[in-house]
Amino acid sequence: MNRAVCSLLLVTSLVLPSLTSLAQEPGISFDDIYGTHPPTFVKNWTRLSILGARHHPFLVIWISPQRFPRVDGERMLTLPSDQYDGLVSTLNSSRCLKSDSPYPEEHRLLITEHSQASERQCVLTHSRSCKFLTSVSAISEIRTSKDHREVLHIFASDADCSVPK
Repeated sequence: MNRAVCSLLLVTSLVLPSLTSLAQEPGISFDDIYGTHPPTFVKNWTRLSILGARHHPFLVIWISPQRFPRVDGERMLTLPSDQYDGLVSTLNSSRCLKSDSPYPEEHRLLITEHSQASERQCVLTHSRSCKFLTSVSAISEIRTSKDHREVLHIFASDADCSVPK
């Protein structure tokens, strides 16, 4: 076996067990890209996740017309059905990157929209991510809720975007 492969195997054997043990620590087992899957009774939901360089775990935002329980590191934004439909419409008109595009250091937004039994994923460039988050901040339920605005502001800040506070 060549020296590079041996070094890689040694590093992998040393790092993977420590990552596994970290995943079992409270508060660290959270997947800050995909979060925890919603319960099966929730028929429509949208998940917002940040892709790119990480120096700390990022929030995962769940938006739905139905409220459902979330864990630490996740936030729930419940919208009236008509406003949720408007969000999905905005997403459907967004120009998504190909899912196999490499993720650079700049932050990108991964949006997963689930309706009934179908699911669609969309990755937005950094500039389109910021525009999308600004449009989300303009939804009346979010604009009028201090808690919703604060969550979106923290999320946008992690994505290196600025949204109205």
